[in-house]
Amino acid sequence: MHMRYTLTSTFVLLCICGISAQQMNTSPDPQRDHIDEQAAPVALDETWNMSPNPTTERVRLELPAEATMVHLLDAQGHMMRQFQPSPILDIDMRTMRPGIYTVRVFAGKSVSARRLVYRP
Repeated sequence: MHMRYTLTSTFVLLCICGISAQQMNTSPDPQRDHIDEQAAPVALDETWNMSPNPTTERVRLELPAEATMVHLLDAQGHMMRQFQPSPILDIDMRTMRPGIYTVRVFAGKSVSARRLVYRP
């Protein structure tokens, strides 16, 4: 079964603040509070890994099969590199300047971003 997800401003704000949907739901109704683990969608943020971070040479991304594109952005938001994803994607940072970068993973209409620190 293929499902589509879109990010809402509330969801993004909750993620930035580190608040889970369960923490937001304060209803005492147990029927309403029940979450079916099989039916609950897995957020794109939870389906990929990046290590080591900080990195001194290379960073390895472990990506979900649904990933369609990966972008590496500098601290000003300029796209420095673009990658076609594979289950394991190794990015050589040695040609980049030291600093903070953003790695964006795209999967359908979903986007997930994480900060990457490069210190050679």
